[in-house]
Order: sequence, then structure tokens, then C-alpha cells
Amino acid sequence: MTITPRKHLVVLSQYNFERDLNIRLLLSQFDEVQRFIVEEILNGSLQTTIKHLLQTVDISQEHLINLLKQLQDQDLLKIQGDKLSINKEMRKYFSFELEKFDPDFEPDLAHLQALLNKVPIHLLPQWYAISRTSDNIFESIVEKHFSTPRTYRKHIEELKADTPLIYKAYKEVLNTENFCLPVETFMERFNLDREQFEKFMLEFEYNLCGCLCFKPVGDQWKGYVTLMHEWKTYLNGLKINQAITLPQDAVEPADTNDFLFVEDLTKLIENIQDKVAPKKLEKLFPEYNTLLEALQDLYLLQSNDTIKAWLRKTKQEQANMVYQMLLSYTRVCPEKIGGCVEREFREICNSLKTVVHAGWIKFSDFMKNFHGIIGAQVPITLHKKGKKWRYALPEYSEKEKKLVETIIFEFLWKAGVVNVGKSGKAPCFIVTPHGRMTLGY
Repeated sequence: MTITPRKHLVVLSQYNFERDLNIRLLLSQFDEVQRFIVEEILNGSLQTTIKHLLQTVDISQEHLINLLKQLQDQDLLKIQGDKLSINKEMRKYFSFELEKFDPDFEPDLAHLQALLNKVPIHLLPQWYAISRTSDNIFESIVEKHFSTPRTYRKHIEELKADTPLIYKAYKEVLNTENFCLPVETFMERFNLDREQFEKFMLEFEYNLCGCLCFKPVGDQWKGYVTLMHEWKTYLNGLKINQAITLPQDAVEPADTNDFLFVEDLTKLIENIQDKVAPKKLEKLFPEYNTLLEALQDLYLLQSNDTIKAWLRKTKQEQANMVYQMLLSYTRVCPEKIGGCVEREFREICNSLKTVVHAGWIKFSDFMKNFHGIIGAQVPITLHKKGKKWRYALPEYSEKEKKLVETIIFEFLWKAGVVNVGKSGKAPCFIVTPHGRMTLGY
């Protein structure tokens, strides 16, 4: 019997989303003066007067009363002659939406928590597929969907099948330069009017993709769709630390041949077949002992048949055999590969996928964005400090950095995955065309 895991499913109609929708639509139509009046009402006492507001802002009584009637329609206040009675409960909802017009507003997890507080608590385990017996529902949601970059990416990928339009919108925002897409552009790309857009944004936010925010542009506020603040901060860090491609003339390759090691293996086999004396081979091949050990570990000296089979292979096939040999080292004799175990080896190879098309790069630049689990390091995890959350990045010891360098420059070079060289005194490398195929790119 198989058990299908529950998936999260946000259903707006299960709570009073029309209230939030109407508030958002109203505030999006207001100008700076109108929003200032709303702020005065929200920040003032629960009882005030029209006369007091007229003394506070430069607006005609007619325009003020028209504004107040719109707010009354949304139950924020009640007009009784000159007196205004403010609805304490509705004031919270308006204050929440008005935060987005703060220049310092960040759509972070604290904002998400406030957003989720609008939803009846019994719905949240159903929406986000978490245990109904959880001691802290919000922390359970964070743990399941945000705890590591990998878990968050998994959550986003699941949207692709379940809510493809939400997924597409996320990708649109992700592919912008600053992870911010103007509202007008967003509406145009998805063919939405303002009401449809605001409803879509509620789904976008409750699906944990991002948020609507506003930025001052001149004397106006411009709306943008952006990503969750913690995720955006993490992605910005990756972008800032992206390895810089070196000019070709700034690199001195160790060799122009991507398959130098396997070619040397072939040459050594041919010399052994010709019965060249070992002492002479040591002079012909500076890495004689290393090459001989590789031939033995590849079982190429067992018989003429194994040698013929090797010689019939292409260089790419031979390099693949060397790569598999290195992988076997990590499982049975890691001392042969710098003490690297399989998990670490795969972490290093997976990290190379981020630079497969980067050209020649310095190793030091590569390490700025290397986040593999090496040695005592743990995965990148979301941590809370005070009221703020952030993804804590690993800090590698010199020994751990040296292991990564050794695997790339000594061992993956042998398998033709990378070519190596120097830029000045700085070690650098490039992922080869064969390396891209080996890594799955």
C-alpha cells in the first residue's frame, strides 16, 4: 500500500479574502494625501472628528468626506455627524496593508506571519500540509518550506504542477535584475485588470512566493512584485559573489589538452606492451607511479583483452572510466583521493554546475559561492536572530578549502572534467565540454 504525501493547497475562498482584496484595491487608488489621512486615522485615537482632520491636512471638506465614506464602506470607521468612530479590529487590517508604503518595508517572514494571522488557524495545517498537532504552526511552515535553500526550491518546483500560473509569475520576478517586477508590467504579461491582479497577489503571497510592495519614485509610489526578503537576500549574495570570467589572455593553462591524463595512460600502456624498462618509463613519464597505479585500479594490465578494450574507446569514454575510478576511491579508499568521501566528492561536482559556462575563473572566486557540505560543515540553514531571519552560510577552514582545491585541480582534472592553469599566481580552472556532459550540462 502506497501513501501519497499531502501537498499544500491554498484556497482563498475558505476565509474572508474579499475584505483584504477590497482594502488593497482602495489603497492602490489613493494618492499621497489620501494615504496620509488614512495614516492619521490609524495612528490616532478611536474617537476623532472631521474638524480635527481638516486642521491636520490641506484638503477640502468635500474631498475629505468623500474619502471617509469610502473608508466607512470598508468598516474602518463610522461617520456620526462631525464625529468619527474607528473600528479597532479593522484598523489592524488597514495598518498591515499600509506598511507596504513604508520605504523600509521588507516582505520578510515576520510580514508573512502577520499575513497568516488573517487566516483561521485551523486552515493553516490544511493549506500547508503540516501536522495539526504542531506546537507552533508558523514555525512548522517555516521549517517545511524555508529551512534550507533546497527545501524552498523544492516548494517552488511543486507549484509548477499544482499552480502553474503562480510558478510562472515567480519565474518572471526571479528573472528580473533586482527581483522586482513593476506592477504595470506584471499585469500586462498576465493580462490582468487591477482587481484580478490584487486577487492574484493574495494567492502569490499565501503560496509563499513573494509580496507586493511600493517604492517612492519622484512624488509618487510605484508598485512592484518582489520575492520573499530572506530568499532575495540569499540570491543577491549569490549574484554579488558570482565568479568573474577571466580574459583568455590572462590565463596560462597547464596544458591545452583536456584529456592529457588519459592520453598519458594510453602512452604508458603502449610502452609497457613494448616492454620498455620501468626505469626508462620513470624518465619518460614524470607521473609514472600515479599513472601506473591508475592502470592497476582500472584493471587495464590484467590481460591483452582489457588493453585492447581500452584502446578502442574514445578519449571521452576513457575519461569517464577515470571519473568512475575516482568515485570508487571515495567509497573504498578515500586516502587515495585526499581523504575525500563520496558525499563530499558529489558536493564538489554539483557545485561545479554553477560555473559550467563561466569560462576560466579563479579558484578563490569559485569558493565565494561554494556552499557544499564539506568536513564538519552543515547545510545552509535559516536562522532566527531577534525578529530577523537569514540563511547562515558555511565558513570553511583552510583544510576544507584545500580539499576542494585538491579534488578539482588534481583529480577532476585527471577525468577531463576541468582544465587548470594560472592567472598570475592565482590558480584558476575551466569546466571542459566533456566536463559539462559529465556533470549533466
